[in-house]
Order: sequence, then C-alpha cells, then structure tokens
Amino acid sequence: MEETLRKLGIDFEVVSLDFGRNGYFISPKAVKDKIMICVEIESIEQLTDIMYTLPNKVNEIKQFFKELEENHPKIGKVQLAQYLWDLYLVGVYKCDSQPLDQVKVAQIERDRFVARKIVLQYTTEKDLYDKLEAIILPHYMLDMQIKKLGEMAILNLNEVTKDLEYIQAEAATFEQIYELIETFQKTVGGE
Repeated sequence: MEETLRKLGIDFEVVSLDFGRNGYFISPKAVKDKIMICVEIESIEQLTDIMYTLPNKVNEIKQFFKELEENHPKIGKVQLAQYLWDLYLVGVYKCDSQPLDQVKVAQIERDRFVARKIVLQYTTEKDLYDKLEAIILPHYMLDMQIKKLGEMAILNLNEVTKDLEYIQAEAATFEQIYELIETFQKTVGGE
C-alpha cells in the first residue's frame, strides 16, 4: 500500500500504535483537513479490534500528533477536534479468494463509534490505486469529469459553428435556422 500512496502523491507517515500492524497516517492537507488512517486488514474483525483499541490510545495518539508537528512539517498540524470529529479509519482488504461478508462490512461502516470506517476491497494494485484515489482524492476524479464534459461541449459547439457557417454561406431557410437554434440549446444545456 505504501507504493500506491506514493504513486498517488499523498503525504503520509507509517504509524504503529500497537495494533499488531502498521497504519498509514494520511496528511490532513491531502484529504481536506480530515484525519485518515489506512490499515491493511485480513478480516473485518481486525478493523473492529483497531476501532475499539483507539479510545485507549488517546495519550499515545496525542504524543504521536505532537511528534508529527515537530518532525514532519509536510503533514501539518493536527487539532484534537479533528481527531474527535474527522477521523476516518480505512481498512484495506485484498480479496485473494473470498470477499468480506457484506453484511459485516455494512455494519462496521455504519457504526460511527470512534471514527468513520471505510472498507476497501481490492483484487489488483490498479484496483487499489483507483479506489484509494476515489476516497482520498475525489476532487481529482471530479476535475477529470468536468474536463471531459468541457471537451464534449467544445466538440458540440464546433459542430454548431460548422452548421452556422453553412447557413451563412447558403441562403438558409427558416426551418434550418430553427434546427440550428434547437441544436445550440441542447448543446449549451438549454433543454
């Protein structure tokens, strides 16, 4: 997962809070001031265990945030209020043979105790990349969609312009002009 986060250009720190595994603390700057910790899991129960362990780790977490501020300025300052209200725990599960039980996944994602939980199930590294990008950097995906829509609108306007040039070159009938206006309205979003 470290490599995937690097490919996404995300600032992160590897953390160990005695969960029995490493987590990846994502910079609040990268996720619009949210605190996000990604953890690779092998079962849904592991994410539940981590969730119930977090409240007992408040002092360690405060110390961790203080050390982050001092030693890793790229991560940025983390306010306690962020920890209380904007904490996301992302369980990342590789589906080698069997996906997680969807009922249990839904239950843990709906449970708001301690943190908001997201369970990512993936099969390939590309799949992991796409899903992390969608969760951590949704604004990139939105920008890409807006760009595509803009390109489509330009292509449609080019067609309308060609029609307009034809009408100017020829003696256009009222029906041709009406059709052009109708096409232009549809292209610009009038209907």
